[in-house]
Amino acid sequence: QNLSKNNRLDAAQYNSIVQSIDCKFPVDYLAFMKECNGGEGVINDGRYVRFWPLEELQEANEDYMV
Repeated sequence: QNLSKNNRLDAAQYNSIVQSIDCKFPVDYLAFMKECNGGEGVINDGRYVRFWPLEELQEANEDYMV
């Protein structure tokens, strides 16, 4: 594993952003995002992944129309 993690958001920022996004996130995803607010790199099976920081997620989803 070679996943670079982002800096954690404070609790108020985290809660505000999660509540503002109209999506039912998986529990494990929320736990990961609460701990490190995303990151990117290679995971166990050798695949490259990027987890957008929560503060960028809404805009990124709008840009990609998802």
